[in-house]
Amino acid sequence: MNNKASTILSGWRIDLAGLAACLTVTALMYLMLIHPAMQMQEENARLAPLLSEKEGALRIARASLADLVTELEDTRAQVLELPLRLESSTQVNSRLAQLADLASEAGLELYEIQPKEIWVGERYDTVPIALSGGGDYRNVTAFMRDVHESFADIAVVGFDLTSSGPGGGESQFVVGLAWYTMPALGLVEN
Repeated sequence: MNNKASTILSGWRIDLAGLAACLTVTALMYLMLIHPAMQMQEENARLAPLLSEKEGALRIARASLADLVTELEDTRAQVLELPLRLESSTQVNSRLAQLADLASEAGLELYEIQPKEIWVGERYDTVPIALSGGGDYRNVTAFMRDVHESFADIAVVGFDLTSSGPGGGESQFVVGLAWYTMPALGLVEN
């Protein structure tokens, strides 16, 4: 019987060892796979509404971006259709020569035509131009009209006209002009 009891006891030991191995593997599986998966599932359930909210915000932002891109393209097309094209302030000598030619054509004598320091702006720069000279009153007014008609990018910011006496004759004028140019920094033409 001793042999029999020993065989039964030996079988139980093997069964207990197998049971312990199964419990150990089950516990390890639970700790390494099942429990982390359950935690991930809980985290996913908690974050799902936030994800939906963020996806909605992203859809709205994309739609807004698409609208802004369309608006930008429309604005660029409108700008390209405008008759006014700002020149670079580096072309100042050419513009001064054009103004001098226009004054000469109007029968005026220029005493001075001088660009001043550039005023840098966000969307455009401004080159102040001081211009003085003499001539007949009618010629001065014709010159001012011609400046307005010929140069859409020039504004008159100051004008002083003095006459030598009543009834016309020689007039002296001083004109302050503002020539609007492309910005030196920032915007780039496409």
